Amino acid sequence: MKDTLLELKDLTVSVRQEKKEIPIVKGVDIVIPKGQIVGLVGESGCGKSMTARSIMGLLPPSAGVSGQILWHDTDGTVTDLTGLRENKLRKMCGPKIGMIFQEPMTSLNPMMRIGDQVAEVLLIHKLVKNRAEAAEKVIRLLGEVGISDPGLRYRSYPHELSGGMRQRVMIAMAVICEPDLLIADEPTTALDVTVEAQILKLIRRMCGSYHMSAIMITHNMGVVSEICDSVYVMYMGRIMERAAVSQLFERPLHPYTKGLLSSIPRIGANPEYLETIPGNIPELGKEAVGCDFCIRCSEDEHRCFFEHPQEEDAGEGHFVSCFSWKRGER
Repeated sequence: MKDTLLELKDLTVSVRQEKKEIPIVKGVDIVIPKGQIVGLVGESGCGKSMTARSIMGLLPPSAGVSGQILWHDTDGTVTDLTGLRENKLRKMCGPKIGMIFQEPMTSLNPMMRIGDQVAEVLLIHKLVKNRAEAAEKVIRLLGEVGISDPGLRYRSYPHELSGGMRQRVMIAMAVICEPDLLIADEPTTALDVTVEAQILKLIRRMCGSYHMSAIMITHNMGVVSEICDSVYVMYMGRIMERAAVSQLFERPLHPYTKGLLSSIPRIGANPEYLETIPGNIPELGKEAVGCDFCIRCSEDEHRCFFEHPQEEDAGEGHFVSCFSWKRGER
């Protein structure tokens, strides 16, 4: 597929707990087209970050990975990242794949100046001739991501920057090598709404400027509507629904997706009442015999408790894994 940059095929990730393999990601299929921002949305603990970290090879040594992570290079070659040696995968992280981590304060080294941390990526991958050239490029990029007085901030330490500025530094670090794919793992967590809007706008602009694809990992459907072209809804390590963003918001089919959308606070709504999805995510290791969502679902059928639904085509590039979705269409 010439328009595809990355494919996850039947990806399964498990962790070992008390001599038992606990599946976290369960047979996930995701396609990242070139030049698009794809959202991966779901509640905390559903496996979003584990999916992203499996792409980067950042899983703990005890984790087990099966399936395929297929990278489609510009020359037409296809590489399975799950079969790459660690040194070869590390060479891709930076020039090919960049990542914005969830918490910038813990992701940045408090003992290193900001400029040195961003420049380090260029120097490791030998993309500049010397430190002077690296410094020039970093200062220019810090200005591009909206950091005022970038020359001064180049010499600053992380604790001297606000949360929004630190997140801008993380974005600069992720795109400094001009990668083909940007992975953003909850990039606006703990930021106020004004700074969040600025960061999302910046990510969209940087993707356009550097012709990058992106995976936006979030639990916030508002973020999805703001920045993404298409979206995958994940629950308990499985993809429940996938569609173009406009399709999903206009015509949500899975009860879980409907619950996520109804939970968004709305202007004019009763401030004392907020919609929620009843129940809680089951504990790790407690596998459902049937649909993972059935114990929290208001539209369940008898077979939901004994059989996993297969993905069905609902038309116009919209897919859903649910037995009862057609009932909601009537």
